[in-house]
Amino acid sequence: MKNSIFSRFVLGYGILMLVVVLMVISFGLN
Repeated sequence: MKNSIFSRFVLGYGILMLVVVLMVISFGLN
C-alpha cells in the first residue's frame, strides 16, 4: 500500500513540475 501511495505521489509531482516548466517556457517566450 505504501508503494502505491508513493508512486501516486511521484506521478502527481511529475505532472506538477511539467505544468510549471511549461508555464515558465510560455512566460519566457512572451
